Amino acid sequence: MADKKTGTSRPSFTDLVPDLTGESNWQLWKKNLRIYLNSQDRSYWGILTGKDKRPEDLPGTPVDLDDADFDNTASIADSTTSAASTAGAKPPSASAIKARTKLQDEWDDKDCIILAFLALAVEPNMSTYVTEGFTSAMVYQELKDLCEANISNNTSAKAIKWINWKYKPGVKPEEFVRK
Repeated sequence: MADKKTGTSRPSFTDLVPDLTGESNWQLWKKNLRIYLNSQDRSYWGILTGKDKRPEDLPGTPVDLDDADFDNTASIADSTTSAASTAGAKPPSASAIKARTKLQDEWDDKDCIILAFLALAVEPNMSTYVTEGFTSAMVYQELKDLCEANISNNTSAKAIKWINWKYKPGVKPEEFVRK
């Protein structure tokens, strides 16, 4: 799609980010996904990797239990303060609650956008991991664990094979090296 101001063409998401097929293209997929997400909004990568968490509820604010499983706050225990711990605390003002809710809604909107990008960027056999995650950070962590564990296992197997590699008498050195 050409940029109206400069007349240059910007690559689309699917042009830049290949479908994730597994550990074989994990590193390329991760690098290109990061480039694309940062080109859209610098906060997307931090949300995806879990570094930028959803803003917590203010202490003393009633918690919507339906959202307790969904959000990606530091911990649910932190955001669901008990009556005992807030007994002496002053309840947050309506404007503070409104401001915090706005920040949470903005974070939720960004997370939904990132989840949509993830759904576009995986092979059909990997889409289960996208549909089962509540947040983009959960999905990304699941994909990362799956792909990087397989990379580690392959690397370990190759290292063990190399360590156990022995020269057999009677074999030309050139043949030994080619194997």
